[in-house]
Amino acid sequence: MKKNWLFLVLITSYFPLLAQETCKPGFLSVGLHMEIPQFNKASLASSESLNKLFFDLNISPKFRISIEGGYKSSENGNVTKEKFDVGGGLFIEKQHGPFNVYGGPRFNYVKYDESSSYDILIIKNSIDKSSTQMDGGIAVGGEYMPTKWVSVGGEVGLSYFSSKDITTVNIDETLTSLLGTNPSTDQSTGNGNTLGFDTSSLVSELLGGKDTNETGVRIRFGVFLRLYIL
Repeated sequence: MKKNWLFLVLITSYFPLLAQETCKPGFLSVGLHMEIPQFNKASLASSESLNKLFFDLNISPKFRISIEGGYKSSENGNVTKEKFDVGGGLFIEKQHGPFNVYGGPRFNYVKYDESSSYDILIIKNSIDKSSTQMDGGIAVGGEYMPTKWVSVGGEVGLSYFSSKDITTVNIDETLTSLLGTNPSTDQSTGNGNTLGFDTSSLVSELLGGKDTNETGVRIRFGVFLRLYIL
């Protein structure tokens, strides 16, 4: 009976060591990082979720370098959207059997463009939105490795952001001619001077054309699937 208990203790102690050995992260991994809609959407650039491809280098058992990027474009009726995201991070990691936890600084740059066209007969109008955003902060994450080749996990981060949103309303020249003087036309004051009147700029502002600069802190969250290839 004592021998059986001793055998069970040895086997129970051996399994975590075996899992830790066979599930040790490899040197190079590739995966898909899927963003969850942010708790705090900082700008137009962060209002659209984007799945990103990433490459990680485990320089040592305790240090990881991560590089990620993504791109997508879509067209739905009269609306065209395009988004580009690139970033990376430097992380310290710790292995606990089949589980791996990590944390460190992460940085991202995002560029987002959106164009909407509103055509009325021969009059062609459009609204263009452009947004750039830079993030820098701390991220922590964890992954589970059922085998030494595959892992699944999640990551949460707190970052400081700086963004600039530009909304431009493009008015057809036919419409601006009906509303007033075109930007290239001057009205004579009768005394040899001219009075310029930019109708398109005025209409653009009235219809929502604006520039917005924002800074602040936001929360980021995502899940990932990773394949260790080396």
